[in-house]
Amino acid sequence: MFIRTCRMPDISDLDPMIPNLMTSLMTSSGKSLTENEQKFVRVFVRLVEKAKSEYMQAREYVLADIKEEQRTPEEMSRDGRPLYLIDITNHMENCLNAVHRLYKLLDAAKSKRKGLQIDRLLRRKLNAYYGSVKKIRGIVEHIENKIQAGWVSGPVMLVLSDDGEKVTIADYSLRLCDLAKIIREFQKLAIQWLDDFCKKVDK
Repeated sequence: MFIRTCRMPDISDLDPMIPNLMTSLMTSSGKSLTENEQKFVRVFVRLVEKAKSEYMQAREYVLADIKEEQRTPEEMSRDGRPLYLIDITNHMENCLNAVHRLYKLLDAAKSKRKGLQIDRLLRRKLNAYYGSVKKIRGIVEHIENKIQAGWVSGPVMLVLSDDGEKVTIADYSLRLCDLAKIIREFQKLAIQWLDDFCKKVDK
């Protein structure tokens, strides 16, 4: 893997939401939502946090890999050369799985919602990327079947493209800037749903 600069957008500015979730659970009954909606919120917030965490851990390994590239051959010969490819792959796979589950939860909540609000513009922004996420996640999940059928050309696990701008498997790629945007939009929705959870019910 040959990377000179990190092309993964930094999303470390996104505030952690687990403390807000725990506060909401302790101080609010969630009575403005159905029982299922309350459960959706709990799982949704946790998965947003997982997607963020896995993305940022993959990014840290990319930065570490870049740092290793800057060492001299003498230093590498003396100290060894850590390889971070598998770490990047594992964290990116976990991130994509979490994002795919968020889309499934969004669909489930949309079909049976009462008090949860889903902003139409936000929903459209998320839907614009769903096909790409579904495709690449499906390839990851079923790569062994595609290998057996002889349908795979290109990498058989998630890797960064040579320009560092995309995550790639087989002959399909997802831009990292798009993945970062998706996570940011899901964060917005999670914040909105926590607000819905805390709404007071008019007597």
